[in-house]
Amino acid sequence: MKKILILLLTFSYCSNLWASLMIAPTRVMFDDRTRSMKVSLINASSETKTYKLYWRHLMQKQTGGYQELTEDQRRSFPSADRMIRFSPRAVTLAPQERQTVRLSLRRPDNLEPGEYRSHLAFEAIDDAAPTKEAERGVGIQVKINMAFSIPVVVRHRVSNVEVELTKPEFFSVMHNNEQKYLMQFRIINKGNASAFGNLKAYWQTGANTFSETPTGILNNVSVFTENPQRFMNLGLKEIPNRPTLLKLVYEGAQEMNGKIIDEIIVEADPKSFSSAY
Repeated sequence: MKKILILLLTFSYCSNLWASLMIAPTRVMFDDRTRSMKVSLINASSETKTYKLYWRHLMQKQTGGYQELTEDQRRSFPSADRMIRFSPRAVTLAPQERQTVRLSLRRPDNLEPGEYRSHLAFEAIDDAAPTKEAERGVGIQVKINMAFSIPVVVRHRVSNVEVELTKPEFFSVMHNNEQKYLMQFRIINKGNASAFGNLKAYWQTGANTFSETPTGILNNVSVFTENPQRFMNLGLKEIPNRPTLLKLVYEGAQEMNGKIIDEIIVEADPKSFSSAY
């Protein structure tokens, strides 16, 4: 757990490296009534950009992020790409230009109930001409094609979203010469459908009340069906100077907006914020 903590601290304040391409939505969900969806792309850079679109087959890791499926894993993984068509396959966008990608779903007649997922990738193509120095073999020209992908989910006769938040552990760490407070916990996946939402933590303010402003928040937290659990770290803005209660809430987002997926109230003592080192 401490290795996970250190790794997440390292990247917690990094900026989005994919800021040149704006994508909305960042997750596509086909339910039993949906047959078509749209994804909007905007080139937010000052240069004309070309992107190719293709499917990726990824599995969510328990610590967050994804890993590519092996050939053996792909044979048993419930992928969605075989029943979805998208257009166009490549786009060229001038600065601030917008493009719509259309996705259409056709479910096979014999489709088993369950949740299916593939990831739609957007890869920037570096089509710049080589420099004169590179043509003469002087120096080294490095080309890195950046890619970003969004999950595309198909639900077929499933809607059982059920998770459980475990009791957190509290830590205190030094980051950039500043004291940081964190809580570590797990999200246990008990349902047959993925959960999507935002994590929020609130300190108690009265006998039966909690602050309206969260002391910690983490948006866009997903738990996909292949994951029995996810390990989480949530930073806290401040800690109390006396023992009190903390409420941790997992709120639904997008199609689950307004739903409390799970919540837990735990005791917290400043003394319980042990050093992570």
